[in-house]
Amino acid sequence: MDACICRMAKEEDREALLSLWQICFTEDTPADIRAFLSLTDITQQACCAFVGDTLVSMLFLLPAVAVHEQTEYPVHYLYAGCTHPSHRGRRYYGFLLNFAVQQTQKQQNHAIYLHPAEDKLFDYYAGFGYRRGIQPLPLVLPKNAVVLGPQEPFFSYFGVGIEGECMWIPVTETALTKAMGHCPAFASRLGN
Repeated sequence: MDACICRMAKEEDREALLSLWQICFTEDTPADIRAFLSLTDITQQACCAFVGDTLVSMLFLLPAVAVHEQTEYPVHYLYAGCTHPSHRGRRYYGFLLNFAVQQTQKQQNHAIYLHPAEDKLFDYYAGFGYRRGIQPLPLVLPKNAVVLGPQEPFFSYFGVGIEGECMWIPVTETALTKAMGHCPAFASRLGN
């Protein structure tokens, strides 16, 4: 396996992000992807894995808020995670997931949420510490958050809660204690 360097995207990485996105998510058009990237601060939200000068894996950490008992907790919503098909099976995305946790801690967020696109991905993410279950807390993306989706021809603005089966990983013990530790459904999944 070649050495992999994980870092936040730089402005000059936009075209590489667009290219990798097109290869991995063929249902999205270049115009849709450019729209997403134009509204996203990639230097703060796009995590990248490079082998040499080649972008081999990426994911976006979108700002979101988990609400519990009228208290808002900053979290990230993991979006558009992928690895170039010719680089899969080499653990690059796993390194990137670990990097994403470090970035989430650095930005003082409490957890990372995601909704796997396919059932088989639940087991994959579980291998990195993500937990599966019906979301115990309302999760809200800011109204200016942009997420591409198959149900919309262009992109969607989410100002409403995301509900249903998801996966999450706590990043700080404080988040568990303050926001989720006394939520019965959540605590039972933690083994408390």
